[in-house]
Amino acid sequence: MGRRLGGGGGGSWYGGWDTSYYSDPGSYQQPQVACGDWERDHPRPDGCSSPPGPVTTNGCGPAGFGWLVPDGPFGAACNTHDTCYSQFNADRASCDSAFSSNMIQTCNDNYGCFYDHESGRVLCGDHVQLMQCLDYQQVIMNGIGSGFGAAVMQSRFASLQIEATCRAWYNARSVESTCAQ
Repeated sequence: MGRRLGGGGGGSWYGGWDTSYYSDPGSYQQPQVACGDWERDHPRPDGCSSPPGPVTTNGCGPAGFGWLVPDGPFGAACNTHDTCYSQFNADRASCDSAFSSNMIQTCNDNYGCFYDHESGRVLCGDHVQLMQCLDYQQVIMNGIGSGFGAAVMQSRFASLQIEATCRAWYNARSVESTCAQ
């Protein structure tokens, strides 16, 4: 079974956490709490009536509106952005900043300059396409940061945070309690 790895003093690196339930490989395992007790101490989050499905992505733009905001070269960056918004306690500004950086990197990877090891030279892609790609990146960022697009993105972020909170609650419930799944 588990072995005690240290005392519970407040001055230790773990801040006084109960370390008596570490397993031999080092993973933390507390005994499961009775379902009723766990649910009493961990109220179900608002908007969480059933377990949400897995995180989903839909490329760029609102679901069903691909014609309005085509993915272009940014499909992977848009999906990563969707995933970021779906993480428990995500920070919208950080997700949007990473999204912008990912799109700029995509433009540079597809149309910018790079060192060709075979020839030993720096080769550059099409400058016009690079500028068009960067312009589209800016259009998308302006669209999510102001006006109607900002309101849509704030609403999407809020709904995905409710879903993420619900997912985290169900995951914790399945690990920490005896509640049936």
